[in-house]
Amino acid sequence: MMGLNEAGSTARHFHRGNCIGIARRRDIMNNKIAIISTLLLAYQAFAVPLAVAFYSVVSRAQITNYNMTIPDTLVALNATGTPGGNSLSTLLSLASARQGLVTGLSSQQPLTVFAPTNNAFKTFVDSNPGLDLNGDLVTQTLAFHTTPNYAYHPDANMPFTLLPSGQPPLVSIILTNGTDTSIQYANMSYAKVIETLSCSNGVIHVIDNVLALPANISTTAQHISSLSQLVGALNAANLTVPVDVLPSTTVFAPLDSAFDAINATVKSLNTTQLSAVLTYHVVTSTAFSTYLKDGDTLNTVNGQTLKVALQNGKFVIVGAGSNATIVTGNVQTRNGVIHIIDTVLLPQL
Repeated sequence: MMGLNEAGSTARHFHRGNCIGIARRRDIMNNKIAIISTLLLAYQAFAVPLAVAFYSVVSRAQITNYNMTIPDTLVALNATGTPGGNSLSTLLSLASARQGLVTGLSSQQPLTVFAPTNNAFKTFVDSNPGLDLNGDLVTQTLAFHTTPNYAYHPDANMPFTLLPSGQPPLVSIILTNGTDTSIQYANMSYAKVIETLSCSNGVIHVIDNVLALPANISTTAQHISSLSQLVGALNAANLTVPVDVLPSTTVFAPLDSAFDAINATVKSLNTTQLSAVLTYHVVTSTAFSTYLKDGDTLNTVNGQTLKVALQNGKFVIVGAGSNATIVTGNVQTRNGVIHIIDTVLLPQL
């Protein structure tokens, strides 16, 4: 049998050995933690720049061939640069601060993104003194540059209209003239497409101008020279503000020549009658021509209705006392849309 002294010595030896084992395991664990920490720091210092470096050696043709998502393509395109040596770092910075936009760009549904360059954003900021880059205006402006579905027609020889259902609804006309493609809406804003890239979930058009949000109805009409008499009539009838604040509106805007054709009638109207005529041109919902159908009935602010007829491929608006043909449709406004017509619509007075 083991004596008490031998047992005590063995116990002390076991205790020292156990402590040494624990210390060794602790040292090993600390070393592992140190190694992991070093690897993480190395990743931050090396892997991230390596990713940027990877994108920097990718050509624009290769970016398309990789069939990357829209967010990844934007990052890669920023690293490679756009034609003319510009980049997209401002767009990426503003979008990354708005998680909802980033998430939306990763959608599996097809998207079209209009991506302004840094120079485009500089011009936009310079023309809007005091602009809060973290504010709602910039958020809404960025959202205005993204629309559902594809808009990729680099070989098109004719204009086409893009009418998505987003908010605000973007109405863009992309015009192709040889190799030059531009975007125009509301008859007063445009941008040149510098480059177009297809992605796994949509298409990116790099543009040289920020597409500003549409103005209200009266301001939009003021920028269209052929609607000067309509603008004057709205002011005379004190209807400018009421029309501008309507939440969802379609305005059938007669050309100046249409007012000239009934000049004697217009001059004979009192303020109440003039107001009745003008509000007969204002529909209480947003009706893009894409969604108009033959036989539709439209409710007006006047309280009376208008009918829609499709004649020889053109939409005719049928009123109580006259009919008008839409000559230019889908002029975007902040609170709706304007369709320019060739005749003043006359209600029952």
